[in-house]
Amino acid sequence: MERQSDAEAESGSWENAYAKALMLDIDPFAERWGKSGNWDTRGSAILLREDRQDLDTELVEVMCRYCVEVLQPLFERSRNGEVSRSEVLAEISKGKLTAWMNKEGDGRREDGQTIIGT
Repeated sequence: MERQSDAEAESGSWENAYAKALMLDIDPFAERWGKSGNWDTRGSAILLREDRQDLDTELVEVMCRYCVEVLQPLFERSRNGEVSRSEVLAEISKGKLTAWMNKEGDGRREDGQTIIGT
């Protein structure tokens, strides 16, 4: 996420929309459905793979953008009663992310390799 200014970067107090989107509660039975809980989403975030393998930073960037641009608005619509929780959960899949990437033109790296394999 691009910082707004060097002063914000130095203070670490800028709101990180990507970290916030990644911390949304997706448990359909939780009271905090679609909210980020008590996580501090100011400043930078460190992401790690659970299996401790290398992290593909291009894939992470695309996943973060998908969370902010697609999933977060769907969670808001669900909290407003416009769509069901099951409709939101159906969007959280490798297939939906891949389709969105292809539509957005984010499915390939500069070297021609696909970011998400099938």
